[in-house]
Amino acid sequence: MKTGYSRTFLTAALAVVFTGLAAANLSAAVVADSLTQWTTTGAQGQNGWFDGYYNLTTDADHIYQTGDLIHFTPAQWNGSSFVLNPAGNPWTTLQSEFTHPNGTNSAPNQEHWTVRRWVSDRNAPVALQWDMRKQNLNGNGVGGKLFINGTQVDASTIAGNDGTGVHRTYYANLHTGDAIDLALTPNGDDGADGSYNRLRVDTTIPAGASNPVNVADSGSDWSTTGTQGANGWFYGYFDVRAAGGTANAVYSPGDFQTFLRDGTNTISATNAWDGTKFDLENNSVTGNGPWTELSQTGGHPAANGQGDPSYHWAVRRWVSDVNGQVHVTGNFFNGGAGDGDVGRVFLDGVEVFTGLTDGTAAAFDLTLNVHPGSVLDFAADPNGTFNPDLNALVDGSDGFTFVARIDQNVPFVPEPSSVVMAGLGGAALLGMGWRKRRRSS
Repeated sequence: MKTGYSRTFLTAALAVVFTGLAAANLSAAVVADSLTQWTTTGAQGQNGWFDGYYNLTTDADHIYQTGDLIHFTPAQWNGSSFVLNPAGNPWTTLQSEFTHPNGTNSAPNQEHWTVRRWVSDRNAPVALQWDMRKQNLNGNGVGGKLFINGTQVDASTIAGNDGTGVHRTYYANLHTGDAIDLALTPNGDDGADGSYNRLRVDTTIPAGASNPVNVADSGSDWSTTGTQGANGWFYGYFDVRAAGGTANAVYSPGDFQTFLRDGTNTISATNAWDGTKFDLENNSVTGNGPWTELSQTGGHPAANGQGDPSYHWAVRRWVSDVNGQVHVTGNFFNGGAGDGDVGRVFLDGVEVFTGLTDGTAAAFDLTLNVHPGSVLDFAADPNGTFNPDLNALVDGSDGFTFVARIDQNVPFVPEPSSVVMAGLGGAALLGMGWRKRRRSS
């Protein structure tokens, strides 16, 4: 069974918390900073900071918890950074600000997240400020995840060419011994995933502070059993020829066709689930299109593939179960070997985003008003040239990766700093484990 830190470990950790704060030159409000307090010796626990990685591939339940952090060893310190393998892959690396995860496409074919951890020395409301931006402006992007005691409280993704990135703040009532983890993850694979990230802990809480609460996530909400409607998500396609016969056909919510599921994992006229993804045709068997597919991290639209005249957008749909304003972020990414794809987002049939991805990501950042039953459709259109003639278009190299996150803000209520041994902090000091909620499949 996975557990959190033991009482002995926490006592040792807290003994070194904030040693040498004057040297770190922190302001009165900033009590921890992963950049300015970066170790110069490779020591673990200095100023409350611990550095390591998480091996998602070898973790039996694939759910990150506090005990899953693997600390870098002194042998992996090169004088300025931790490097899991100085000779090459895995590319798992952590420096003062630069970091690189490892994907399953790189030996030893394991997904590693790099993790910066700070262990709290106080009972107080704080602002957890974290940044993430790309250093290598290529690839399909990276993800950031913020955890408190193993529970994910915030997350974001950025495109491969995003050198500006995100600056996010999450407000929390911390207790002595709470573990705050900032992880960098690969999006599918780790091609060109060199990035920068930083975590700061600030005691300044502005009036009216609020937190993003995740209500939907295309990756973590994915159904591993191919169940339509799980976590509010549906998977299907738009048959453009059936809707009008030109690439300028107008999409409406009623045009969405869900992939069929008959309970088997064999592609047929009544089933589009192969056990890991939705696929309208088993192309390796038939030798022809359409290439209409959706997976957890992406998919493929269809356009006159291998003699098949089908022209399909690949569409995933989220049906709202919340009311009010939501923040919708994410991106479509096509590698650029063909003519690209067009990413589209619709709210109840109204197009609210259009972006070409052809070697660079089409990123969206939308603030929308929804109600229970509102429909958000995320579509990949193979028409990277915006040509109205369907017969002139092809879907070669139109595979894409995709991420979307939907958040709502809720007010933050600070606890009095005098609260001691309460909530998860008290559990931490008693050496108890923390568990993370798993979404339904």
